[in-house]
Amino acid sequence: MASTYSTSLRIQLIGTGDQPGVWGATTNTNLGTLIEQAITGYRAISVAGLTTYTLSNLNGVSDESRNAVLSFTGSLSANCTVTAPAVNKVYIINNNTTGGYSIIMTTGSGTTVAVPNAQTYIVYSDGTNFYFASNFNAGNVQITGGTIDNTVIGGVTPAAGSFTSVTTPTINPTSGTLTISGTGAVTLPSGTTAQEPGTPVAGMIRYNSDINNFEGYNGITWGSLGGSNSTSTGLWQNAQTITSNQAIQSGYNASSVGPITISAGVSVNVPTGSTWLVL
Repeated sequence: MASTYSTSLRIQLIGTGDQPGVWGATTNTNLGTLIEQAITGYRAISVAGLTTYTLSNLNGVSDESRNAVLSFTGSLSANCTVTAPAVNKVYIINNNTTGGYSIIMTTGSGTTVAVPNAQTYIVYSDGTNFYFASNFNAGNVQITGGTIDNTVIGGVTPAAGSFTSVTTPTINPTSGTLTISGTGAVTLPSGTTAQEPGTPVAGMIRYNSDINNFEGYNGITWGSLGGSNSTSTGLWQNAQTITSNQAIQSGYNASSVGPITISAGVSVNVPTGSTWLVL
């Protein structure tokens, strides 16, 4: 009776009376190589530059599709669809490629699963379709209760020592007032006059490193916010060189202590009815 092969792992099934005296070699291959590969096997497979790849699928000898863990490597420029044998099988799929694309597991028919770049998922096939072994994979985790680092999920007040790192936040207080407690300081954006925002909005404030002073935008022009210009010092200072276009707001007068130099290509707009006094 001729040998046959199991459906999922393709292990050689010795027929009755076959391989007298040599059956041990086949048994050792079955147990020591093929079954071990299915339980603990790891195979790295390069799919660099590919959009499709078919796993090797062999009877009675080592192959790719029998391994428990498949790690896909190489640079991708599109998603890569990997075709596995249309049999029952569990896989751990590691998408270790570069380029930001997914590894899509399929049997060639039925449903597929996509393993995102830099992720490792447990998936399985029922012989036709591929499924995720868990509902909690990256990108689809839903947390509806409990705590994280002693902070109640959904709460607005973090526990002490929790959530202390915030990157580029946008704060929109519903009351219109932002209160920051503590005895520290707020660091404002700092840069030269040339680095002022190209399309400023009234209310912006920053530190101008050219004039070593804080400045704010009133909807028309940037102006000093204080710093060395303070009643506590007894001095009110102004720059001796005007390096960007300035405009006196309609209905207001302005004064400066000279000498004042206006840089080439720069203007100071004094509206009708207003006065600019240079002392």
